Amino acid sequence: MTQSTLTDPVLEVAGLGIGFGARTLVAGAALTIARGETVALVGESGSGKSLTARAIMGLLPRGAALAAGSSIRLAGTELTTLREPALRRLRGNRMAMVFQEPMSSLNPLHTVGAQLVEAICIHQPISRSAAMTRAGELLEEVGLPEPLLKLRQYPHELSGGQRQRVMIAMALSNQPDLLIADEPTTALDVIVQAQILALLKDLQARYAMAVLLITHDLTIVRRHASRVHVMQAGRIVEAGETAAIFATPQHTYTQMLLAAEPSAVAPPFTGSGDPLCEARNLCVDFPARRTGWGAKPADIRVVHAASLAVARGESVGIVGESGSGKTTLGLAMMRLIAAASGEIAFDSTRIDGFDRAAMQPFRRRMQIVLQDPFASLNPRLSVRQIVEEGLIVNGIGSGPADRLRRVRAALDDAGLGEAAMGDILARFPHEFSGGQRQRLSIARALAVEPEFLLLDEPTSALDLSVQAQILALLQRLQRERGLSYLFISHDLKVVRALCQRIIVMKAGAIVEEGAASDILAHPQTEYAARLVRAALDLAA
Repeated sequence: MTQSTLTDPVLEVAGLGIGFGARTLVAGAALTIARGETVALVGESGSGKSLTARAIMGLLPRGAALAAGSSIRLAGTELTTLREPALRRLRGNRMAMVFQEPMSSLNPLHTVGAQLVEAICIHQPISRSAAMTRAGELLEEVGLPEPLLKLRQYPHELSGGQRQRVMIAMALSNQPDLLIADEPTTALDVIVQAQILALLKDLQARYAMAVLLITHDLTIVRRHASRVHVMQAGRIVEAGETAAIFATPQHTYTQMLLAAEPSAVAPPFTGSGDPLCEARNLCVDFPARRTGWGAKPADIRVVHAASLAVARGESVGIVGESGSGKTTLGLAMMRLIAAASGEIAFDSTRIDGFDRAAMQPFRRRMQIVLQDPFASLNPRLSVRQIVEEGLIVNGIGSGPADRLRRVRAALDDAGLGEAAMGDILARFPHEFSGGQRQRLSIARALAVEPEFLLLDEPTSALDLSVQAQILALLQRLQRERGLSYLFISHDLKVVRALCQRIIVMKAGAIVEEGAASDILAHPQTEYAARLVRAALDLAA
């Protein structure tokens, strides 16, 4: 970790204010980053972190404006007085940014090579052929295998970690003085996350860059930042050396953030152990894409003879790298995708051979909560329609008045009751925060009174304080209703807080399973040990 000297400041922000109409979104923000230093900016969603980063890049959204007296200096150059053409010459050249979701930043219509070449040619007097050669070198530099092949591929043909490496290569194509990394690893599994962060650290040392790291993962902050700035409601409320902030936080908000980091251990399971949902030797195949004439290639096996059981009132976690088959196994157990072979039982009834009509009575008993509620909630339906839809489909409720009562009860159970939020029945998903939308997804599942919930990364996109609220909600609902959870996550700290047992998957196969305490303390396979080190070991 590079210690702060501030003898060679690359970025100096002072008195930064950002307004949107009459609203003040950021007020009096100040930070300085030296060459070769990493400074972290942490805080809840909506605290102004990303808005501050966009202001530095000169990329504020339409309608937002800098307040009088704001100062942003890059290596001594005042950016707030520059016109757009001058800022464009700096962006991607002397300052660059890596975003959370590369698919929203990469053009899906152009190859990786074409996009890298564009980033190089805009700022350097270089031929396209020489730029393509440099693009291949960049991909090799960021650790992508077969860089010449990757240059010809499109973003959708790459994994999430590979796309993020492409974004880093693009950001570093002109060797910037300042790199802003805005939640660069949030959507990645712990192993890929560790690889990306190690890569950034190595490249930072190589190019002596100043790095502004925006994240809600405090473990990342402790590992990689020399100083921390804590932001709340648009103001930096505490700043200092990382070790000091974590050891003796002074501000109550900082103390709350640190307390919200999952550190609890799930209470022991005290049920009978009778399985509620069970898979035996389950195999799932995906059809291979035909690439030309000739015989159709064999299907691709993505889940290999997986067996697991979830007892009544038990929480079982499935962990593993992206692409390991976690979500595919969960969806197959829910009969939302077809299995090639194997058995699925729910409450001692074989359901693997059931058609859609035969499955209908089981649908209300087994529900799912997905990672991104904004993608899984219909934006055209109101809150009442979203929650009531499952009641209507399953024929629950004696009439509109009874269904309305059930809708309100589900919202109240999920922490969206009228006492806290007013009458929300006529509101739409876009009117809520990420945490509130996730509560709405949970309310929709609870309304039909299920016994089993598949939770697929339900907290990965949430900041720590909201994550802690959702975990507390899930624990309370399990105690009160005796719910069974199959919890899919790449965050082992969250799994430790909620689950009594852990199943580790690699390349579609279950490679280790056991009590959560045993897996996390004494993993038996090197793969599981690597997962644990990447997620929990501060020295990793």
